[in-house]
Amino acid sequence: MGTAFFPFMARHEMKPGRLLALAALILAAAYSTPLAKEAKQAETPPMAAQTNRIDSTYLPLSSLKVGDIESEADMAKSFAVWRKAIEKGDDAEAFAEINKSLDIMNRMGTRNLFSVSEICLAMGRKALSDGVARRAVTSTRYATLFAPDNPDAHFLYARAQFEADKTDVAAVSMSVADGFKALASDRFRRDAFLSDAALYVAMASLIAFGAAFLSFLVRNYSSVFMNITDFIPSVQQGWWKMAAGIMIMLVPFAFGGWLFLVLAAPLFLWPTLSKEGKAICVLFAAVVLLAPQLFGYMAKSAALAEADTYRALYLLSKNTWDHDTKEALEKEREAHPDNKLTAFALGLLNKMRKDKDASVKAYKAVLEMKKTDIRAMVNMGNAYHVAREYENAAFMYKQALEVDPQSVEAHFNLSVTYNEALLTKDSEAEYGKANAIDPKRVNDLVAATKDQDHDRKVVDFPITPDDLASYERELGEKTWAMADHMWKANFTALSMSVYMSVAAGFAVLLLLSHVFWSRRESHQSCSTCGSAFQPPIRLGADQVQCNQCIAAQITKPGVSAAKKDKKRKDMREFKERRRLVSVIMDGVFPGAGRLMANECVTGIFFAFVTSLFVIYMATSLAGSLLAQGVSSASALKPHIAFLIMAAGYWIIMNTALRRDFY
Repeated sequence: MGTAFFPFMARHEMKPGRLLALAALILAAAYSTPLAKEAKQAETPPMAAQTNRIDSTYLPLSSLKVGDIESEADMAKSFAVWRKAIEKGDDAEAFAEINKSLDIMNRMGTRNLFSVSEICLAMGRKALSDGVARRAVTSTRYATLFAPDNPDAHFLYARAQFEADKTDVAAVSMSVADGFKALASDRFRRDAFLSDAALYVAMASLIAFGAAFLSFLVRNYSSVFMNITDFIPSVQQGWWKMAAGIMIMLVPFAFGGWLFLVLAAPLFLWPTLSKEGKAICVLFAAVVLLAPQLFGYMAKSAALAEADTYRALYLLSKNTWDHDTKEALEKEREAHPDNKLTAFALGLLNKMRKDKDASVKAYKAVLEMKKTDIRAMVNMGNAYHVAREYENAAFMYKQALEVDPQSVEAHFNLSVTYNEALLTKDSEAEYGKANAIDPKRVNDLVAATKDQDHDRKVVDFPITPDDLASYERELGEKTWAMADHMWKANFTALSMSVYMSVAAGFAVLLLLSHVFWSRRESHQSCSTCGSAFQPPIRLGADQVQCNQCIAAQITKPGVSAAKKDKKRKDMREFKERRRLVSVIMDGVFPGAGRLMANECVTGIFFAFVTSLFVIYMATSLAGSLLAQGVSSASALKPHIAFLIMAAGYWIIMNTALRRDFY
C-alpha cells in the first residue's frame, strides 16, 4: 500500500548519544543508494543491444548520435584528441584539450554536454572494472567538467577517488555532496529519486503497521474476540466464542481481500488499545487517506520522465541540451504541427546549435500561428545575429519593437547588433532606451551575456516555467491513467476510485468506533495475567489489571493464601513468557518486541526502520541474487556497504539499544 510515514522520536530510554548514532546510520544508508547504483553499473554493464538513454553510455562514440557536437567540428576534433590522450595516459595533453573543449562549450552557449559526459563515465566504469583506479579518476573528473549537472558523474567520481585513495575522505565527501546538489537541481532525477524513496517508505510503512497490528492482536486477542462476540448474545462460552470472533474478523477479507482485512484491523483493536496504540491507528488512517496522493505523485513523475518532449523543454529552460533533445522535439513537431511551444523550442535549440536556417524556419512557423509573438521575433533576430546577418537581425528587432516599444530585450539586442555592425552611435542610442525602461534588467542582461570575446551578446527569450506548466497540464489525463494503472498493479482489481471511497468509509467508521466505545465498557487484557475481563480497573496509564490479580497483591478477607500464591505464580509465569516472546521478537525484528510490550512510540519507530532494511533486501538484494548468469559473490559485492550497515543495525539493536521488558 502506498503510504508515507514520519518517524516518532524515541522515549526516555533512548539516550542522546544512541539517537545520534542511529540517525547517522540511517542517513548513511540513504546516501549510499546512488553510490551502490554506480557500483552495480560498473560490475554489471548492460547488453550492447540495449540502446536507451542510459545504456547508450556503454556504446562506442561512433555509434552514438551526439547531436551536441555533430555541428561543431572543433568540438568533435578536440574530444577525439582528449580521448586518445586519456587512453595513452597522457594527463598533460588531456588537460590541454579539456580546456579547449570547455572554451568551445562556452561559445556553443551550453553548460552541459550530457552525451559526452556519459561517454566519459563509460570509460571510467571500464577502468574501474579493469582495476585501473587512476584512469577512472581522470575519466570521471572530466565527466563532471563536461556535465556539472550530471549527478552520476559526481557519484562515480567519488567512487573512483575512494578506490584510488581510501584515506582521502574529504575529497570523496565533497564529490558526494556535489552529486546530491546536482541531484536536487535536476527535476527528473530528483523526482525519480523521491518516487523510489516514497515507494520504499510506502512498503516499509505497510510492514511496520502490519507488525504493530499483529503485535496488538497477539497481546489482546482474547479481549478482541470477547468484544466482537458480545454483539451475539446466543454464542456459547469457550472455544466456540473464540471461533465466532475469528469468523467475524475474516468477513472483510471475504468481501475485499487482504486490503479490507488490514483496514478493518484497527476497528477491531480500538477498544483494547492504550492511548499510544490509538495514536498509531489514527496515523494509519491518515496514511490510508493520503495513499492515492502518493501514487498520483509517483505517476506524475513517471509521466514526465517518459515524456521526451517535456524533458527537451526542461533542458532548454536550463540553457542546455543533449543528443536526444532535437530528435524528441522534431517528433513532437511532426505529430502536432499546430503546437506553438514545440516550434518555439526547436527555433531556440537550433539557434543554440548555430543552425540558422532550421532556427528561422521554426520561428516563422510560430509567427504563422501568431503574427505578434514578440518572443519569436526577437529570437529569430538572434539566429540571424549569430550567423552574422546583422541587417536581417536588426529588421526582426525593429519588428518586435513595433509590437512592444517597451521591450528591453529587443532594444538591448538591437544595440548589440549595431555595435557588431560598427554603428556605435545607434548602438548607444538603443542601449540608452533599454536602460531608460528598466536599468536593473539591463544590468542583469549585461552580467549574463559577457564572455571573453565580447562585452555583450544578444539574449534569447527562454523556455519559461509557465511554458513547462502548460505542458504539465496537458499530461494531466495521462498522469491519472498511469496512477490508476500503478494502483491496480499493486491492488489487483481494486481501482483507485473504489479505494478512495473505502478509505473515507474506514475513517468514518474509526471515528464512530471511538464514539461508541467511549460510551460502553469494553473487555480489556490484564497486564499481569493476560486474561480478558470487564469492567476494567485501571491502575495508572498502562496498568490494566483484573480483579483476581489485584486481589492477589493486596490484603483481602475471604481469599486464602494458597489461592493468592497460585495466582501470583501464574502472573509471574505469564509475564516471563511475554517477556521472552518480546525479547525474541525484538531481536529478530527490532521494534516488534516493543510493540508487544505496549511501548508503542519507540516500537513503531524501530519497526519502520527495520522495515526499510527488509524492503531493500527483498528488492535490490534479492533481485541481484536471482539474476541469471550472475554469481553470488558478484551479486553481493555492490551491496557490501548495505550488508555491513544492516548487520551493524541488528547488532546495535541487540546490544546498546536492547530493551529489557517488564
